[in-house]
Amino acid sequence: MKELSKIANWIFKNITLIFGVVIIGMDLIALGAPILAHLGFTTIAHWIYVIYGYLCHQRPWRSIHFFDYQVAWCTRDTFIYISMALSAFFIVMFKIRKVKWYIPLLALIPFALDGTIQLIAELDGVLNDKEAFFYASTNFMRMLTGSVFGAGAGLWLFSMLDGTIEEELSEQPIAKSQQPIADRRYKAIKDRSGKNILYYLVILLICLITYLGFVQIWNITSDKYKPSGLLDHKRYFPGYNYEDVGRAGHGG
Repeated sequence: MKELSKIANWIFKNITLIFGVVIIGMDLIALGAPILAHLGFTTIAHWIYVIYGYLCHQRPWRSIHFFDYQVAWCTRDTFIYISMALSAFFIVMFKIRKVKWYIPLLALIPFALDGTIQLIAELDGVLNDKEAFFYASTNFMRMLTGSVFGAGAGLWLFSMLDGTIEEELSEQPIAKSQQPIADRRYKAIKDRSGKNILYYLVILLICLITYLGFVQIWNITSDKYKPSGLLDHKRYFPGYNYEDVGRAGHGG
């Protein structure tokens, strides 16, 4: 029982880190699906696509590809979760606190605008029998809006979670010899609250660099389905300038 209590206490203290590891693990599985398909592990890859299909539309033209197979979820989802995982790790490393409640709401605006305008364009195209809609997001824009939202939501959510746990633990008696250390730590956390915007921008920069790396890997490993350029900024319309395939059409 004592060992179980220690394990439970460790999980409680490190729950933010655990969430970050789980989220990045989910992303790595999605990113690994096309590699598994390429290596011949088609059954495993198939079930990854099936399971992740409940979490994402998996449209090939909205996804990064490796070895001509698409990642198991779209570019936007990929970077929502990458940025959220980074947020969790930043919270743990830098003890980020006091992220305002309106930050995730502001971060949602680019995401919502991009998705809503795209949906309206699709409806207009279908109703008026158009091959090319008046607007379609690009993989670069999906990465950007996904990262902006994921970082904002992650910093707010995990700072609140980690701060609550810290408050719970701080209610435990502190030895007098440790009090100055605790006071200095609290002051340091307060003093760093103004740097939250910097951490936010660093997370976005890491996401951008990661995306550029993914696009280069995509370009090098794929022969048939290649990115349109360094940023993969081209707008794709199935049946017009992209083959008309269903969800996970380029999966294993």
